[in-house]
Formats: sequence, structure tokens, C-alpha cells
Amino acid sequence: MKLYPIPQRWYRENLTPTVRDTVKLQGSYWGIPLIQGNFLLLYYNKKYVQHPATDFNDIILAKNQFIKKNIMPMGWNYNDMYYFMPFLSAFDGKPITNGKITLNTPAMIQALKYYHYLADQGIVNPECDYRCSQLDFVNGKSAYSINGDWAYHDLKNMLGSDLGVALLPKVDGKVMHPMSSTFVLALPNYTQHAKIMQHLIKEFSEFVQQQDNQQLVYEKTQLLPISRAYFQELSKKAKGDSLVMFQQMALTEPMPSVLNMSIAWQSLAIGFQRYQAGATAEYSATHMQNMAIEQLEKLDKK
Repeated sequence: MKLYPIPQRWYRENLTPTVRDTVKLQGSYWGIPLIQGNFLLLYYNKKYVQHPATDFNDIILAKNQFIKKNIMPMGWNYNDMYYFMPFLSAFDGKPITNGKITLNTPAMIQALKYYHYLADQGIVNPECDYRCSQLDFVNGKSAYSINGDWAYHDLKNMLGSDLGVALLPKVDGKVMHPMSSTFVLALPNYTQHAKIMQHLIKEFSEFVQQQDNQQLVYEKTQLLPISRAYFQELSKKAKGDSLVMFQQMALTEPMPSVLNMSIAWQSLAIGFQRYQAGATAEYSATHMQNMAIEQLEKLDKK
């Protein structure tokens, strides 16, 4: 993309180390954070659920009540590995450990088996993608939905007071930790622009960082600001759905902004496809790791 490394003097906000790490690589900054979050949480329809489940065991026990009403217990983008990641975290697994890809682990095997178990039990439809699961939830065909903070604004507009928001349920008492990241303003081909355009780009980067703009974005979408001071101010007075957002954010694991993470995503997806096709969890985890190593070796030869 020929990204331009952004000078530190361009940053107008006091950012937390976690936010800064999402845009810092090899000693340089490559983007200006606009919002933070991008994490998963639990949504529920208050028509069907009075008290949201705190553990998947609660949902499994209530499964027949939902099925009698001809609705699915839950829905999410089952085959997207971003949705699998919180389950891996519940078994203390991480795709990257100390900078290295770690997919062939006991935690991965346990997570794969549990993930498949939920589909096998009829808790979630494994054939349902993002669009399908969101439509089912909005149309009252599922009681719960795992979706991102990015979906809150649309879901609230469509479901109104029937929309409930809660922390992701535990897995046999173990806390799930969804990944989080930032949305950033990046500058491809910056040096190839005319001087007047470079000046305008710099002004725009300062404009989007202003607290007034962060406040406007938050009030319209509930997407969390990157300003340390404004974030702390909001978190102290948060209540209702907003409070849940901050509580879930506190339980997230920042997604590593490194090349190995990109390779891990691809390897996860390929290994998971093998598992879905009938391979064992043990074989699938080994295959994931082998795919990742193979890709790393190819890059080393270039």
C-alpha cells in the first residue's frame, strides 16, 4: 500500500499504550486511530430472554424452550475465525505467543471441539454467515446473537427497546476474551501528492482527532473514542448498554498488528475447514501450524 510513516507530532490526542500499539510497527507509526473496539459481545431479544445467560450452559439448558417457539437459541458468523477467537481464549489459547504463531496447542484442540459441540447441540446454525445470522436475529428467529460493537447502532434502530446487550457468556465458567483493535486513518502514497494536498491531508488528520468529532461519533454510534481522557470520562458515567460496552472492552485482547497474525488468520481458516470436513481436532490444529510454518518459510526465501 506504500503507507507513509506518520510523524509523532501529528498525534493530537493522548493515547493509551494499547491504542498506540495497534498502529506501531518496527518503530514507526502507520495510522492515526479514530475509534477503538471492534470487539464481539452478546445481544439478546428481550421478547424471548428476561435475564441474559452468563454461561453457555444456561443457553444449552434453555435450548428446548427456544426450539418450541420455533427459534434458534443463538446465531453468529460461525465460519469466521474472528468469532472463534473468544472460544480459543476461554481455554487460555492465543494465536500469537511472544511473537510466534501458536496454533497446534491443547487449547486449540479443546476450543475446536467445544465450538463444534455447540453446533452439534443445535445452539447455532453452522451454515449461517454474517448476513444470515443478523437477519435471523432482527426478524426474531433467534433469541441471542454474537455480533460486534459496530452492529449496535443498526440493531438498536431495528429492534428498539427489545434489544438487550450483555457480556459474552462464559464457557463452563471460563471467561471469553474477544479481540479488539482500532479503526485508523492511513496515508498511502502520501509523498507522491502535491504539497497542497499533503497540507490538506495533515489538516484532515488533525480534524478527525478533535474531541468534538470523537464525541459526535460516540453519540451517534456508541463506538468508543481513542482519546484517553474522553474514554475515561465516558466510562465513569456509563450506564445501561454503554456500561456493558465498556465492561466488555475491558475483557478484550488486543489483536497483534504483526505479519504473523495475518498468517495465523489464513492458517486458522484453512485448518477449520478441514475440521468441518471431518478431520479430527488434533489433525486440524497440526495442519494449521504446518500451514503457518510453510508460509513463513516461503516469506523467508523471498
